[in-house]
Amino acid sequence: MNTARAQAHYKNAKANAEDRPFWEYDAMDDALVRPSHAAMDGLVFRHDDPFWDSHYPPNGFNCRCRVRALDQADLDERGLEVTRGDGHLKEIEQHVGVDKRTGEVIKREGTEFTLGGKKMAPDPGWSYNPGASAVRQLQSLDIDKMQQSLTDGLSGVVRRDIASGLASPQFRHFIRTTKAADGELWAAAATTQERLKNMGLSGQSGILRMKSHAVDKADHRARFQDFNSEDWNRVQRMVDSGDWFENRPQGRALWMKDKGKHWLLYLTQTNTGEIFLETIFRTKKKYIAGQIEKARKRKGG
Repeated sequence: MNTARAQAHYKNAKANAEDRPFWEYDAMDDALVRPSHAAMDGLVFRHDDPFWDSHYPPNGFNCRCRVRALDQADLDERGLEVTRGDGHLKEIEQHVGVDKRTGEVIKREGTEFTLGGKKMAPDPGWSYNPGASAVRQLQSLDIDKMQQSLTDGLSGVVRRDIASGLASPQFRHFIRTTKAADGELWAAAATTQERLKNMGLSGQSGILRMKSHAVDKADHRARFQDFNSEDWNRVQRMVDSGDWFENRPQGRALWMKDKGKHWLLYLTQTNTGEIFLETIFRTKKKYIAGQIEKARKRKGG
């Protein structure tokens, strides 16, 4: 279950919690399941139990675990008992790996659930609820996790997760709704420290974020509503290899010709190093040339 699917599943389960208030952890019954995930198989908690704050799947990259919503009749029929997370959850320090550049041992804080001598913890960096976080439209917690995964060298996985989110019904709703909720955030692309440096920007490898104010502009919303998954995937390609020019001190414009069409993307970097997508649109080569010339004159070139 990836983050986008977790979002939809969590939202639906919460909406039906009055009728089906008990949630069962369901791990895959095969040789590929991780032992720590298999140890949680069959455990039942109330939907509002603190266990789900840290152990709602996915509990790691490519995790296939899921949650089943049950009612009292289901419990009685299967002879299941409800477990409580209170008193069984504790914060732990998890070993992630070793930084190949510095030799530093990388550790992350996590949450461990202990019951009957068994210790059960999500993979390092996954002790949070991706479903609940995704319901908040990839708020800062999710993006911080992605940011940390980039730092840990997991850029390929992060990019796949971003693409999955941009293809989700929830992202389409974010784009199409009359007014996005204030503060909503989505991850639009991932970039590297080298690429940022090449564009004259500071910071480590990072996530290009898209926030609600960019969508709430009427002309942007009308434009974005016609975008498909391929159009949103183009953001990543432009961030990776598009030509660029400085349109303001902390802003960059990226452009590229893709499948015979010219595209222009504007991004900005905050004083704290965060990078935001302002807009992306199809345009004419002449318009891009004019913007480049204006930028050159502003710099006195």
